Amino acid sequence: MKISIEPYHQEKRAQLARLTIAFHRLTLPVSIILTLFLLAGCGATVQSVRLPPVGETATGQIQVGHFVWIDLLTEDTVAAASFYSRLFGWRAARSDEDGEYYLFYLDGKPIAGMAATESKDAVASESLWLSTISVSDVEQSVATVKAHGGKVLEGPLDAVGRGRMALVSDPAEAPLILLGAVGDSPVGKKAKPGQWHWIDLITQNGNRARTFYTALFGYQVKPVEAGKEHQYDLFIRDKRAVAGLVELEWEGLEDNWLPYFKVADIDRSIENARSLGGKLILQSGKVAVLSDPTGAAFGIQAR
Repeated sequence: MKISIEPYHQEKRAQLARLTIAFHRLTLPVSIILTLFLLAGCGATVQSVRLPPVGETATGQIQVGHFVWIDLLTEDTVAAASFYSRLFGWRAARSDEDGEYYLFYLDGKPIAGMAATESKDAVASESLWLSTISVSDVEQSVATVKAHGGKVLEGPLDAVGRGRMALVSDPAEAPLILLGAVGDSPVGKKAKPGQWHWIDLITQNGNRARTFYTALFGYQVKPVEAGKEHQYDLFIRDKRAVAGLVELEWEGLEDNWLPYFKVADIDRSIENARSLGGKLILQSGKVAVLSDPTGAAFGIQAR
């Protein structure tokens, strides 16, 4: 069976898997991680949320198991908007009159969202990137999450303009949003600099993660040669690699989905990120992991 691993190179993924991941996913209070589900201002009783669609057109083509959107939950929307706009050429704009949800645009098209959070930890940052994955039946997927040791943190609920969604976590508490999208799933387009184009699950327990995600999304798992110290796998859906799994047994490391953005020049991008207040966590060749000035971790790759 021929498998496409676009838009990410297998060798680059194996290269990253050899590195010691030096960042931790912060354990967020439910009140903070539910920010996207409270935009309608209805308090703890979430009824309906209005969010923009993840696809540009309404074709009805749903790519099950593919990641289709990302949102930045950040303690400082002004600092984050300035950082990513100057690093990737994005433009940030409020998506509603209340200004509680923002969209990042590249070349006039929305590519990511942003919502403000309030930290309850005076020392540690609680900012992070939260990923959304496409499903055909949210209720059925939620039942599968529960049956295989995951948790449902909020929903399912209808997000007007986007679809039906639920916020869940896997057995290791890595969060993600399940989405039955209105319109289509924007999958299969070649990324250009400034766009996100890959995502890895960083986990300490690869076997548990493989069992959970293969049951939830019907993934096939393809191991990649990554050296003796670390295990790297590709999650395959519809003969296409849609995500990676990096297994690292490091004390204190918490499971998390980490997005990667394409850049034209890795060294220049790192230098720019640092000058804008970001931090370099690690680098291997043309792959690097950074954190923005508000503490949210993300990856970059030059090709």
